[in-house]
Amino acid sequence: MNVLINGASGYIGYHLTNELLSCGHKVYAVCRNSEGYLNNITKNDKLIIIKTSQEELEDKISDIHIDVWYHLIWDGSLGEKRTDPILQLSNVAMCVNALKTAERIGCKKIIFTGTVYENFADSIVSDPEKNKHAFYIISKKQAHELTLQMSKDMKIKYIWVQFCHPAGKYMNKNQLIPYAVNAFVNDDETAFGKCDNYFDIFAVEYLAEALRELGEKNTSKSMYYIGSGASKKLHEYIEKAAEICDYSLSIGFGKKPDDKLIFNNDWFDTIDLERDTGLKYTYSFENIVQNIKDSLSYDQ
Repeated sequence: MNVLINGASGYIGYHLTNELLSCGHKVYAVCRNSEGYLNNITKNDKLIIIKTSQEELEDKISDIHIDVWYHLIWDGSLGEKRTDPILQLSNVAMCVNALKTAERIGCKKIIFTGTVYENFADSIVSDPEKNKHAFYIISKKQAHELTLQMSKDMKIKYIWVQFCHPAGKYMNKNQLIPYAVNAFVNDDETAFGKCDNYFDIFAVEYLAEALRELGEKNTSKSMYYIGSGASKKLHEYIEKAAEICDYSLSIGFGKKPDDKLIFNNDWFDTIDLERDTGLKYTYSFENIVQNIKDSLSYDQ
């Protein structure tokens, strides 16, 4: 396949690029000014890096045959930028424009990466209290619903994927599991919420593998959840990570306020994905923790 990855220089983009190249696909990796994690990929003749703005992207790729377009880019997906409504709305527009561009250049399939957090959108809207994640979550759902409706009269196969917490090498250090592993390795004090919520922490390599399979195969659904198929209470993951790292202090459960977002365990259902791709999750949590430990010193 000839594949375009929009947002290739980031964490997921790096792993997806590696996965696609390892299976012999030609990858057009779109990034802005920096190649980011792509600098860590072994030189490969099938990797073509395109540095461009989103506004100029179509001009750069109009004469390239693309079989599958992966749209990974989403500005402000972490931290305080989630609270910026203008930034989050601009991401919705980028998704809409990506779908239009993909159809215009004759792309056969487009795959968007969403989040399981979209499922909270309706309850957040009806809640009289403001949630700090509101603009990010509502915008993700809006992008999903708009692009899905647009795709219904387009000659392009449309897939939207959701996932929870893909973890591994080069993950942002401020995210939950890298924060925990870094603290456990250094025997630092920790602060978490109660962590009684169900969660799905799984290997980012599996996310890349599943995205590749969805690109390669003629699947039946317009939306898939990608994950381990065996979610757990969040405190179980954290306690296991502490054990793996030989953490000697008491884990700081309950030291931070919870975000009041209670996941429904049904949201982590991987039956459709496994049926349509033949995939089965086999990665160990120990390997995830080790990969995070190995990349903690990487300058992000």
